Amino acid sequence: MMMTGTTGESFIEKPIGMDVIGESPYVIGMRKDQGFRILDVILPKAWEVPPKLFPEEIDPKTELNVGINVNVSDSVYTDAIMYLFFSPRKSFSQLYAKVMEVVTYNQELEERLVLLNKLQQELQVMFDTLPLKDLKKIKLIPPKTVLDGNATKS
Repeated sequence: MMMTGTTGESFIEKPIGMDVIGESPYVIGMRKDQGFRILDVILPKAWEVPPKLFPEEIDPKTELNVGINVNVSDSVYTDAIMYLFFSPRKSFSQLYAKVMEVVTYNQELEERLVLLNKLQQELQVMFDTLPLKDLKKIKLIPPKTVLDGNATKS
């Protein structure tokens, strides 16, 4: 099946292929239009697209390298937002990698929140049951890598 953009150019570049997109719950489409490669992406409303994942990606003085456009006005999704990841220079694979960076970032954030809530509940039990003198002895001991200064945020 030959796919074309609205200006008639065909998709010759298929480095990630529709089979990969078909497996992604986030990427719902890909196209090429007026020289731009575009991925249509649906993300939960609670998620964010942090600017730190796109350092130096958007330079107003030069041609747009990677852009993100939010399209909510005609969205049929009530608990999600449709984003367009687009670029005239990046390949579909590179755009897909950026999408997956955003997904990974938000999934990690969710896991951190679950962990924080769990630890908070454990502390609450201790504060509810232990006497004050024992509570004053509680120390949080970070992993050895944090103490050595070799911690990596992941």
